[in-house]
This record gives sequence, C-alpha cells and structure tokens, in this order.
Amino acid sequence: MKTAFLFFFVLLAVPACGQIIWRGADVSFVPQVENGGGVYTEGGEEGDPLEILAAHGVNLIRLRLWHTPVDGWCDLDHTLAMAQRAHDAGQSILLDFHYSDTWADPGQQNKPTAWAALPFATLVDSVHARTRDVMLAMIAQDTPPVMVQVGNEITPGMLWDDGRIGGVFNTPDQWAKLSQLLDAAIDGTEDAFSPDPRPLIMIHSDRGGDNGGCRWFFGNVIAQGVDFDIIGLSYYPWWHGTLDDLEANMDDLAVHFGKDMIVVETAYPWTLGWFDDTHNPIGLPEHLLPGYPDTPAGQQAFLDAVFAIVSDVPGDRGRGVVYWAPEWIISPGFGSSWENLALFDETGEALPGLEAFTPQTAVPLSTPSGLTLDRLTADGTDEVMLAVAASAPRHGVLSAYDARGRLLAEVWQGRLIPEARKVAWRPAQPFSGMLLFRLVSGADSITTKVLRVR
Repeated sequence: MKTAFLFFFVLLAVPACGQIIWRGADVSFVPQVENGGGVYTEGGEEGDPLEILAAHGVNLIRLRLWHTPVDGWCDLDHTLAMAQRAHDAGQSILLDFHYSDTWADPGQQNKPTAWAALPFATLVDSVHARTRDVMLAMIAQDTPPVMVQVGNEITPGMLWDDGRIGGVFNTPDQWAKLSQLLDAAIDGTEDAFSPDPRPLIMIHSDRGGDNGGCRWFFGNVIAQGVDFDIIGLSYYPWWHGTLDDLEANMDDLAVHFGKDMIVVETAYPWTLGWFDDTHNPIGLPEHLLPGYPDTPAGQQAFLDAVFAIVSDVPGDRGRGVVYWAPEWIISPGFGSSWENLALFDETGEALPGLEAFTPQTAVPLSTPSGLTLDRLTADGTDEVMLAVAASAPRHGVLSAYDARGRLLAEVWQGRLIPEARKVAWRPAQPFSGMLLFRLVSGADSITTKVLRVR
C-alpha cells in the first residue's frame, strides 16, 4: 500500500537562525542518578553528563531549587554543587525557584512547611529574603545565574492559597497578591546583585500550545505591573497540543506582548518501551505526533522542529529551548519514569537527539531578485516537487537543507528561464520534519520551507 504524505509549503525568507541564544537542559536529577550508580557515556566512553551536553552545544543548565525537601535532593547545597559543575563546564545557569518543599506545577503549588502558617505580609518578606539569600550564595561561589525563574509553571498561581489564581480564585485581590509575591522574588534578586544589573527574570507557564490561556495569564501579570524579561513555556505535545499550536501561540505572544520567549521545558520519546519497574507516564502510541516516531531519529526530528519554530518567532523573540530531564536514566539504585524520553539510552549512552542542540549553520537570507521558487503538490509520493524560474535566463543552483541549516543535497543546477522548470527530489532516507530549499543565482537567492509530515 502506498503511504500518503501531507505537504505544507510556505514561501519565506529564512533568517540566519542566529537569534536562538540558549540551548539548555534541566539536569537536576544528575546527583540522584550518579548516587544510584548510573553512568553516562558517548561512543562507549564514560564522561561527565554536563560536559557531554556542552560538547553538543548545550550552553544553559537549568536547576530546580526546593526549600526544605524531605529527602534532601534539590536543596541549596546540591544546587550550589551542580551550579559549580555547570560553571566548570563553561555553561550558564538558569535557577528555577519552586518555592515549595517538593514539585510545584499546575496541580500543586504548596508552600514550604516553614512558611505554611505565615501571615501574608510575612510570607512576602520570606519570599524576598529567601530569593536574596540564595542569590548571594551563588554570587559568593562565583556561579551567579544569568536567568532566574520566579516560580515553576505558575499558570494557577503560586504559594497556595495566598497566591492562587484561576477558577474561584480569579479575583482582583488574588491577582494583587500573586503580583506582590512575584515582585518580592524579583526585588530579592535585584537586592542581591545591586549595584550590578540583575539576571534576566523569567515567568513560566505550562501552556505552550494554549494561546488563550497564555494571553489570559501573561496579560494579567503584565497588567499588575510585574517587571519581568522572558516568557517561559512548557511544551509537551501529549499535554499541550501540536507543533502548529506551539508555533501559533509563540508567534501571537511575540507580537502581542513584545517579550522574548524560551521553550523552557520540552521532551519527546525515543522509544515507548520501559527499562525498569518505575511507572512511565508517557508510553502509548497516542502520545506521539504524526510523523515523529518513537525512535532516536524521531526524537531528534521533533527537537529540530521545535528549534525551527522558536527560531522563526517574529521579531527574533524566540530565544531558546530547554530539554527537561535529558539525564534521567535508570541506575541500579534510582529508578526513572522518564528513561524513554531522556537523551541518553537505557545504558547511559548519548542519543542522536543531542545533535539538535548543535548551533545551526545559517541558511543565508533571501534577497530581492527575479528568481521564482514555487511548490508543486506531490500527494501520495515521497518526492518534493518544486518549480524554478527566473525573469531572464541565468544559471541557478537549488539545494536542500535540514531544519538546522545543514546541507543535505544539491538538488538541481542548470539554466533558469522565464518558463518554470519542474524539479523533483526524493530524500535518500525516509524523512519527516522541516526541509529548507534554496535557489541561488549569483548574488540572488530565494528560500522556501517545506514541512513533510509522514
């Protein structure tokens, strides 16, 4: 049976993809994995996971910080030690305050036990002091963060119920309380760094594919006068929609709010299999996007597509992508519910998905010219069909690139004339994801983006 393909073509000038600054990873599980006997390898050679990531272009390490965790992990001491390792690997640090003793996310934003009974005014002071003191500790060991996330996935607010919003808590008084808590965290950061400039401040929502939810949340935060720099978004396709949903949301937010954005959490399975007895929340075929199989290549193609979407956000507002828990592999003494979404396999060996973090090779800007590059439909075949022409006879070269700007093939070269010539190209291997086609003649060029969904 012949497999049908959907083709989406958009004619555009492809930017040099230099606006993505941050290529990040949240590796907060490293101490637990290593404590449990887990090791990381590349090409069979054991190595420090942060150094392996750095070698592939990861330049930002995100670290979560809990207040007084019951088991001790992700406390300040462990976070400082991980910050030192990131610094030694040449990486910058994004500090993620959860303002809780455990996970803070859309389903729970519980106060630390130490703050549970505090009056609201004292709670605000405690947020300020805690944030300031952590910043001072990081400055003291010469590992200051370049970015600070004040709260984790706080679409429903933080430090419940004082800073809770949404539902019956969607009131002016609750929004005012949330803004006071956020302001306290931001002021604590500024106080620690004064008189030097503070790090970039991120506010983080879990609604990567939900434009209405993001408009509501960030619109209210901004209306309260909260002074922040970066919109952080989580995007997991099984929870947050399609890649088109992510793209539409980021494009709209960039225009509507005029703030830089980072996809600060994302992941995709390289397999649906399990390798230990710890329950994996992701492992069913319906968790996959069409065209992105549960294979190492499918995982890499997904990441290429996310990077491409972020790099194309209007106004160069797409600033980075951070992978969540690429290091959470199984180890003899520590299980994982994420091993099928990590960027290392069940043995700890680096997967091809890491290549998505390698800085892109720029595809040069299109220039005004008499060139024409049009798409022709090719339903039901593996071939991409294009039409090339020029307003006057001249020599031309048509080339194909992957989503990261790497040359795949010289598709065609020959004499361009005003009448369109049809050009067909079939990838050497089955391909799903974004392709870039660039027609060049002398100093002139034109580029089109092709999304093939298998």
